Amino acid sequence: MIVRVRTSQGMHRLQVDASVTAYALQNELAKVLGADKATVADGIQFFLDPGYKQPLLKPKANPQTPLTLRHGDLIFARLPTVASDGVPTTNQQVTPTAGTANAPAAPTTVAKVAEDPVDVYLEQQPGLIPRPRDT
Repeated sequence: MIVRVRTSQGMHRLQVDASVTAYALQNELAKVLGADKATVADGIQFFLDPGYKQPLLKPKANPQTPLTLRHGDLIFARLPTVASDGVPTTNQQVTPTAGTANAPAAPTTVAKVAEDPVDVYLEQQPGLIPRPRDT
């Protein structure tokens, strides 16, 4: 079955078994992202909502228990951020202090995504359907 996973790096479709576990899903997502499985897989968290408020697994659940996912389900993954020393840290809500409330945000880099050739072709078309009475 196919499970759709939305991350901070975009939407990914994963081909998994119906009895997939959270651990297997983490490893599969790490493989798709091209990340080091040992470093990243343990820090990936899955949620049912885009606000990261409803976890897919209960906090004390065993990661080896099968998930109750169906074909086409959309889940949201929070990826760990990797510190400069190479140790992954989880994304946590940070409350700004008085001294940093007005500090400008650091510029983010966006990866260049190549468009599909069919999208480029359709963008160049006028979008009108020619009818005999229009000519």
